[in-house]
Amino acid sequence: MLRNREIQLLLLIMGLISLAAIVAAVFITPVAAALVFILSILLIGSSLLFMRWRYRELEKLSVYLRQISNGNDWLDVRDNQEGELSILKNDIYKVTLMLSEHRSLLQQDKMQLTDAISDISHQLKTPLTSMTVMAELLSDPDLPPAKRTSSPVIFAFSLNASIGLFLPY
Repeated sequence: MLRNREIQLLLLIMGLISLAAIVAAVFITPVAAALVFILSILLIGSSLLFMRWRYRELEKLSVYLRQISNGNDWLDVRDNQEGELSILKNDIYKVTLMLSEHRSLLQQDKMQLTDAISDISHQLKTPLTSMTVMAELLSDPDLPPAKRTSSPVIFAFSLNASIGLFLPY
């Protein structure tokens, strides 16, 4: 927190303002100077405590974002209070839900594509297998001539049916 340049600048400005107020209060009375000194310390301390709390909240958001990037998007950090950090938490939660829904839709699309490719593969293998068996039967030298003349018609019909899978016209 103190490595942050903006916070260093803020502390420097608060310190200079406090020093100027203490110097001005010394000219009034030493009791006023002591009171200004105590109030300055309390104000600077409370500012530091608030910034420390704020940085812890930002660190929690950072941890949450790292967990989301690792795939754990079921954490709910919704905070229904007022303030920028609460709004940011709610926005992160909304984006997380949206990304989760998109991921599940992509998974469904992937499954449908896998099923479609499997179906196409099956539709290709079935006629190709029957044509392979038909070609093996036709290559048999012991096949009677009557079967040999009727088989090419069946073979051609199977080939046309296979081509019809790809060319619907």
